[in-house]
Amino acid sequence: MTTLKILLSKQYRLDMRRMKQRGKSLQNAKKVIGLLRSGKPLPAKYKDHDLRGEWSGYRECHIDNDWLLIYRIIDDYLLIERTGT
Repeated sequence: MTTLKILLSKQYRLDMRRMKQRGKSLQNAKKVIGLLRSGKPLPAKYKDHDLRGEWSGYRECHIDNDWLLIYRIIDDYLLIERTGT
């Protein structure tokens, strides 16, 4: 399995700045993104699942209990769209 290339949305970058200000550990987010980048399924503790409606085609996982990450995989790219509580 190949390593996916990461694309970060502008909104994600703003969201991460906000999460840092709230005192969240950015290492936790980096760990999850690293796992996603490997292309392997996430462990069950991250509660990875498909989204519906407006976010159909995207997936969501839990970085921490109250911290979410919205992303999608297209071809060889991991698109990170949003994060927050």
